[in-house]
Amino acid sequence: TQLNTTFSDPNLISLETSAVNDVCMFELDVIPQCDSLTIRFIFGSEEYPEYVNSGFNDAFGFFVSGPNPAGGNYNAVNIARLPNNTTVSIDNVNAGSNSQYFVNNTGGDFLQYNGYTVVLSPRIKVEPCQTYHFKLIIGDAGDDSFDSGVLIDFISCTTSIEGSVSTST
Repeated sequence: TQLNTTFSDPNLISLETSAVNDVCMFELDVIPQCDSLTIRFIFGSEEYPEYVNSGFNDAFGFFVSGPNPAGGNYNAVNIARLPNNTTVSIDNVNAGSNSQYFVNNTGGDFLQYNGYTVVLSPRIKVEPCQTYHFKLIIGDAGDDSFDSGVLIDFISCTTSIEGSVSTST
């Protein structure tokens, strides 16, 4: 939909300076009861494949703030990244760049987006029972005509278990 709205978010702008059209943002606080969170998502767009590397670089960020178990704090750390640490956007994930993470869906039967990422599952270490702020934000870059979206599968909470084995005779 062409809403003709613009919104400049500093976190999203840090990923793509022109991602200011039809911005959609969702924020929430989470208090995990575990020591790591895994988020499964897919990024898709109608910009694929015609507008790759043409100035229409729709982008998505999943920013986390809160205590870092390694010390200090996460301060709007973007976990919407490929396993090779590349940020998720039209120009960064497509048939020519990081193609192992891209699905061409032109003419697809079940999903309108002409392309999308494989399921991505970033994981972040957390401190149990502490508050974490999540900000999911996506925006059209260069136009407001063809939309992009993110499908969130789930956020899972896991705790590492360290054990030892001893034997007696």
